[in-house]
Amino acid sequence: MAQPANADEANANANANANTNTNTNTNTTTRLDSNSNTSSIKDPLSLKKHLQNEEGFKKLSYWDQLDAMVAHQACPETLTAAVTVLAGITSLVNGSILYLLVAYCQVLDGAGAGIVDVDADNSPVSYQTHEVLCKTAIAWCSLAAFLGIDGMYANPIIGYSAVFQNWQVGTVKEPFFCGRTGVWSGILPKQDFRRNIVDGPLLSLAFALSRLWVACSPVPSPAAAWVYFLSTILLLVFNYSSYIGASGMYHGPLSAYLFLKYTNTSGALSVLQLTLVLIYIGCGIGKMGPWFVQVFIQEWTMPAWSKFVNLRPFLYKDMPKDNTATTLATIAGYGAASTEWLAGVLLCLPSSILVGTFLESFAVEGGNGDNTSCSLPVAAGIVIIISMHIYIILHLPIIDVWILNILPAYLVYYAFYLAPTTESGFDYAGFATLPTVWQYACYAFMLFVVFGQIHTDKVSYTLCYRFWAGNWGHSYFFISESGIAKIQKSILAKRWNTEEPGVYKMLASDKWLTETLLYMVLGMSFTGQLNHRVLPKIIHKVTNGKSLTEYRNDGNRVVIGWFLVQWLMGLAGNCSIRAFHALAVLQELCEFEAGECRLINVHSFGSHQGLLDASGGGGSNATTEWIVMDAKDGVVEKGTVSIQECLSYTCPSACKEKDD
Repeated sequence: MAQPANADEANANANANANTNTNTNTNTTTRLDSNSNTSSIKDPLSLKKHLQNEEGFKKLSYWDQLDAMVAHQACPETLTAAVTVLAGITSLVNGSILYLLVAYCQVLDGAGAGIVDVDADNSPVSYQTHEVLCKTAIAWCSLAAFLGIDGMYANPIIGYSAVFQNWQVGTVKEPFFCGRTGVWSGILPKQDFRRNIVDGPLLSLAFALSRLWVACSPVPSPAAAWVYFLSTILLLVFNYSSYIGASGMYHGPLSAYLFLKYTNTSGALSVLQLTLVLIYIGCGIGKMGPWFVQVFIQEWTMPAWSKFVNLRPFLYKDMPKDNTATTLATIAGYGAASTEWLAGVLLCLPSSILVGTFLESFAVEGGNGDNTSCSLPVAAGIVIIISMHIYIILHLPIIDVWILNILPAYLVYYAFYLAPTTESGFDYAGFATLPTVWQYACYAFMLFVVFGQIHTDKVSYTLCYRFWAGNWGHSYFFISESGIAKIQKSILAKRWNTEEPGVYKMLASDKWLTETLLYMVLGMSFTGQLNHRVLPKIIHKVTNGKSLTEYRNDGNRVVIGWFLVQWLMGLAGNCSIRAFHALAVLQELCEFEAGECRLINVHSFGSHQGLLDASGGGGSNATTEWIVMDAKDGVVEKGTVSIQECLSYTCPSACKEKDD
């Protein structure tokens, strides 16, 4: 239930309701007028590219506009083909750099040690070469993520300005112990939110050079391993948002693996294996809810090729009028999620665990010589995981996730098949030889992942491995015309005037296309992100019932949360939790009055709630929190939404009907 923060807010809500009634009448008028105007949109929920009809779209009421956004994004998205080409080019560039590093740049620690073996045509083939390839791939992908070269959160469309902020003194950062929001709020004093010369350019330089040091060393020295690991920890502590944006969910744990391996610590391989097991079990369990089914359907209905292979009638009840998944889609979605966590479990079943069973008797030769074996479950786990990553890439996702998939696919092959010296699969014996402090660190790591799967409001979804599940947190900033004027008078003025958040230079010449990026995200997220379905009625409260185009024409701006976060703080990924720190910083810099800058956010559902729902244990009644925050006044309104309520919002206008 929603809880107005005060009497004034209750009055504001009453006014919003009045506006809603007005817009209902406007909606009727719009539909009548559309019969006589060819540019009008007669049925917002018809399966058409409504955002290409600027004039007609602007005539719609708030609820009709939201419906039209969803209908637009239900059509096959030709943009996915362009993104795939761009992603392919990005991956080709990164792959070429990686090849050059492995083949020609092993010139630092261990050079001339005879580690890199090649065959007659200079193709790397030996196990020793995979040792070099593994550490170089990890180091380069970490540097590529930090510099935005991986294409995830910085690319030619979004731009690279967020990357440069890590290197600049005075730009905004989010330290781990920030003291402004989250766990440490009210416990620790507020830390400085501006980068200084140490945690800005010097730390960024140390981070980048440490990656090159390891990448260019056939056998990295302990000194290289120490610098690599410590620079990662320092980035996490002093520049936490950048750690997340630089794919810290991979490269934090992987830095620990490289540190242990190249300081000659026994059991290092088990740390790499544990990280990969947690990734796949975590991501699989995170998808075991009704939210992932919707993402799964989009994978089969949004790519450009789906224009020629229409599977929508088999997967939706009546899309876009009713986005309820069919039984077939539900079974397929849960089946796909189950294969992911099951593959992680299979990797933990080497031959020694299966002695005397038919699974062990089918063991085949492992990758590291004649003395290793690979059980059938481990082989199946490796094949499933590699196939899954190929599937994801071939389904032309709307953002660049090639490297996000290619790196772990290779690491699974290396860690569970090539590297083990006695048997493929998880190295239990090696884990037992880890120093005690590192064993406890691994246990803490496992508990952290479980904690983050449950307490979704406290841990970034990437760090606890809930990728691509249809269950992210979502946030949006609403900045009034007077609020924008204050930003333009603050130290942020130059950045706002040069690059307004959410307005990309590549697309800036087409104002309507720039504006519709927000609407496309809203339409796609409503269908594909279950918790997002509550936001249309929250946005309706903040805009006082105005349509989004009308709200914008009045001089206001709506900015997707992580777009503004990266604009303000630099590379930070798409974690909605970062938006709360950004709101606090904006208030300190701009001193907004009430109503000039607001943030809305909805947290993810807990993974355990999805498991309860799937098992019939009452999980559909489980809730997550949404909140409206004012930069000056704090919490304006908050409430909860259940899984069942979100499922009942079969299109945006259904939110209005449920409230009426």
